[in-house]
Amino acid sequence: MKEFWERCGFRYELMEDDSYTGNWYWFYPHEQGGSRNAPRLTLDNLFKYAVPSLGFDIKFIQWVDGDFEVDLLDGEHTIVAYSKDKDPAQALYQAIAKIIEGENGKGD
Repeated sequence: MKEFWERCGFRYELMEDDSYTGNWYWFYPHEQGGSRNAPRLTLDNLFKYAVPSLGFDIKFIQWVDGDFEVDLLDGEHTIVAYSKDKDPAQALYQAIAKIIEGENGKGD
């Protein structure tokens, strides 16, 4: 999960100032300040950070025969991925991760 969020523009850095020495913090893209907690896997965070930073546009997400189908636009190509997870945030994350890894994706 750490690599996923870093690819989305988050930074995980060791703080080296007087008051926070030795603490690791997550820094959100284009925002000041950080958090000791990793970004939560929510639809809000996925749509706000993951989808745009990875260069995808969402064509649609739908529930089809027990699977979430996620169709992402990558330039002129549609990339389709499926997830059996019933949590929409987890399903979108899994679909994006599969596309990043080159698994289960296909262009039209």
